[in-house]
Amino acid sequence: MREGAVRNSGIFFAHEVARKSQYEMISDGIDILTEGGFLLAAAPTGIGKTAAALASALQASFDNNLATEKPKIIFMTGRQSQHRIVVDTVRQINSRIPKGIPKITLIDIIGREGMCEYVDRSTGKCSCEGDVVEETRKARRSDLRKKLLEEPQHVDWNVKYGKSRKVCSWATARMTAGHADILVCDYNHVFVESVREASLPAMGIELENSILIVDEAHNLPDRIRSGLERRVTDDVFKRALDNIAEYKGNLEKANSNPDLPESGQLRDVRHLEMQVKSLQIPMMNWLKERKKENEMTKGDDMRVPTQDFLDVFSKATEGVLEEDDGDDIS
Repeated sequence: MREGAVRNSGIFFAHEVARKSQYEMISDGIDILTEGGFLLAAAPTGIGKTAAALASALQASFDNNLATEKPKIIFMTGRQSQHRIVVDTVRQINSRIPKGIPKITLIDIIGREGMCEYVDRSTGKCSCEGDVVEETRKARRSDLRKKLLEEPQHVDWNVKYGKSRKVCSWATARMTAGHADILVCDYNHVFVESVREASLPAMGIELENSILIVDEAHNLPDRIRSGLERRVTDDVFKRALDNIAEYKGNLEKANSNPDLPESGQLRDVRHLEMQVKSLQIPMMNWLKERKKENEMTKGDDMRVPTQDFLDVFSKATEGVLEEDDGDDIS
């Protein structure tokens, strides 16, 4: 037990006095984290795990000798209410930090759909900043970035501020996260590969040099499965075909000169449309059959070999493009 480190961690503890259970958790946390290990803490609600976890993580981060750069603390939770608790706890920590010691900085972020008013899925652009010119956009984001680093703010405050000043709170939070000590986010940012690869590098955060705090980790398996889940319904096909038709129409307008050969891009889109149409009915029939099988076994779910799923695609689309060969222009 590192007595000196535990005493020093009082700088980063949100309360005047630690309970015995908190003291033990802080002590164990510092020991484990400074050695590059991990700690699994099982404890009832209400004993102050959040404050203890933050105190030990902050102490280990500031005392870190394992990396040339101070580790980032990533606090993951699946509950909005816990986001607020973490922000409030860090504010309490900052109110107790002695003069001369830098205050703790924090960025609180949720999914883009929860922070931006509207996101165009086809372009990936949001409507938050509308027709704001580039110079003004940069200035507004810079102002918001400074405010986020001056004092820990809950994501709700960030969103309201962004709407009132016509600045994208989500984009600003992402560009600021790499400069903060703590990132508060959902499990998906680390445990769902596609989200992790799209978010952490963009934030300037290296997972290898981060301390992870997983709130209510017993919920993690279900949350990971949920994050990886994809649903296939009739609506999915309808939306896909609508998007393809719209995109194809735009390309046809751009390639309206009959004297010019069909562009490769337009041909690819037309082929995609044919394949999606050929797949729609076989896929829905196959899913209905699997659902019926599952209901007969009275199971909650069923395991389907990946190859069986891929076979539906290959059989449904087999020969579809060959039918179009006569129309190809070489």
